[in-house]
Amino acid sequence: MNDAVTSLLGVDFRTKFFLQNPAALLSLHPADFLFVECCDDPRILHITVNGTPEWIDGGRFTATGNGDVFAHALLNKYIGRVLPLEKAKLLAYKVIEEAIQVGSYGLGPPIDIWTVGASGVQRAADEERTALEDAARVLREAEVAMLAGESSAHSTVAS
Repeated sequence: MNDAVTSLLGVDFRTKFFLQNPAALLSLHPADFLFVECCDDPRILHITVNGTPEWIDGGRFTATGNGDVFAHALLNKYIGRVLPLEKAKLLAYKVIEEAIQVGSYGLGPPIDIWTVGASGVQRAADEERTALEDAARVLREAEVAMLAGESSAHSTVAS
């Protein structure tokens, strides 16, 4: 974990000017961190902006950053549900996209999707991310059409 934080801080040229003042260094990068353990039963460690560690319980969604409240609200209805990996990726993509639209100023695409499991960590390829973007748009259109009482030619979502 120390190596990951050190690498992140090394990206910012201002870091070297604040090495003797940890409080000032932390003020440069006020952020939460999520660390995912890659094993048969992955666990997530959340380090809050004030440095408090928290292990995320299994079966619970988590999000961090200035869109986390929106992401939690969008994910709440899925608590306790088991989704196939492809549908879980679609849900993750859609929620990140919508949280960015609502609450994250200055952020935007591209959205990266990663899977973590016993076989390791894998980043979704460009083609898969494009397919997720398209499927998320179709899903949003279907939700709007359903609630508006419209019939939609795009009523099925590719999975």
